[in-house]
Amino acid sequence: MLRNSLQKSPTLSRSYNHFANVFSNGILEPTISTRTLSISSKSNCTDNPLMLHHEWVIDGKVQSSPASASSASAASSSSSSSSSSGSNNDGNVIVFLHGLLGNNKNLRTPAKKLSIETGVTALMIDLRGHGLSQLQSHNSIGNGYGEEETHSIHNCANDVIHTLQQLNLTGLSSPKYMCGHSFGGRCALSYHHILTTSTPTSSQTQVKPPQHTWILDSCPGKAHSSVANVIQAVSSIQMPVRTKQQLVQILTQEKNIDQAIASWMTTNLKQTNQPHEKGFDFMFDLEVVHSILQDFTNQDMMQLLRECMLHSSTVEPSSSSSSNGTIHKIIASRNESWTPDILQELNSIQNMQDANANLNLVTLDAGHWVHIDASDALLDNMIKEF
Repeated sequence: MLRNSLQKSPTLSRSYNHFANVFSNGILEPTISTRTLSISSKSNCTDNPLMLHHEWVIDGKVQSSPASASSASAASSSSSSSSSSGSNNDGNVIVFLHGLLGNNKNLRTPAKKLSIETGVTALMIDLRGHGLSQLQSHNSIGNGYGEEETHSIHNCANDVIHTLQQLNLTGLSSPKYMCGHSFGGRCALSYHHILTTSTPTSSQTQVKPPQHTWILDSCPGKAHSSVANVIQAVSSIQMPVRTKQQLVQILTQEKNIDQAIASWMTTNLKQTNQPHEKGFDFMFDLEVVHSILQDFTNQDMMQLLRECMLHSSTVEPSSSSSSNGTIHKIIASRNESWTPDILQELNSIQNMQDANANLNLVTLDAGHWVHIDASDALLDNMIKEF
């Protein structure tokens, strides 16, 4: 998926090289917003000791994450009031979930543009075993997830729900919007499914289903061979590496990885904390990554979509609508994993007569990295739903 898309699309290869260079050169460092968030250290969820690392994007600016975001709804309402197209309703928040081997910075560009255009507040999350959530898990009791818990897509989605509960984004303050790319899209679908089919507890502590969920080029079935190749390559590298350039050299010359992907991998490096060592380690946990990769074939994406369409949720979505919301399945036309059989099955689900929700299939002229190669078209599709 990664490699084929880049090799067959010169435009995507150029744009992704630019994307990788932007991050590796540190151009997109966090900018603290002039908007002030009131910070609380209280949490209303004690079931899971781990809160996923997260950042906020407000008015196009990155805000370092508060310990609790009971003020997030107020921030989103305040942000909305400054935009002619915004809404003053609580829950005007969109959650962004990155792909495998990525981190929350990968989706900052669409998040910034969306927050400026619509006034929505974006919550950028580092998923289990990725980014700074990987560091937080090792600083928690045990592994931070529970000793017996498997690293599955379903449990990654539950991590997001637990984090939203700890951030007090529940009840009427539940995020109205969810967006995930690739692996993050799989988590977004599982998140939508859990909330749509679950039995509610308390209306105040229950996270409600989103009004709109965007799944960016998450194709059913196993991960593309290029994804497995990259994971195999990085698993065989002796860490730490001395420099970012050394990592690129090893990946391209020794592991036969595409230059653009190798450059992007430098965005997942951090200064090593190994004693008497200098250089860089990966920010992700390879044990978690391998477990999640193996779980790809266990996720029955078509069945989850059907159940999301058919289930009469006992919890109304975080909107005035009585339906189960809309799932927007974004398909990259240059990704060869989308076979005619898969597309035909998606069309049959879209046309189900007894559905209680909507499935919107959107094909964009892009490779796997749709938020880069077709950024304007994607944003146009999203903005009209706010």
